[in-house]
Amino acid sequence: MSPDSVADALVSPAPPLILDARGRDQYALGTVPGAINAGREPKGFLPSTGSGPLVLILKKGATSYLKRSWSERLSPYGYKISILNGGFEAWQAAGLPVEIPASGHIKPGSTPFIIPRGLCEINSPAQVRE
Repeated sequence: MSPDSVADALVSPAPPLILDARGRDQYALGTVPGAINAGREPKGFLPSTGSGPLVLILKKGATSYLKRSWSERLSPYGYKISILNGGFEAWQAAGLPVEIPASGHIKPGSTPFIIPRGLCEINSPAQVRE
């Protein structure tokens, strides 16, 4: 899929799932808005049971073996897979928006929180306030 086609699909009523398979370091530097970091290895990615259109962002010069491996990993889950032509480099060259993910350690849609010290220590607080 061309970068412009992907950009058009993202604003459609049924946008595709975007998987960035370039690795965590490249993902952290910038990606297509809404993309999920899928890692580099298809074996390490566990797809959800959803289905529908999916756009895969691969490293520039990805081998046909890697493309086939991703397809074999995702197809059984019902995804209709397309690959972003030219990769993320083509997306940037087209002048399309880039998202810098806030953190790779927080699950999308979740809210991070801190458990106060003492609440997890044998069910008694470390400090008692009166």
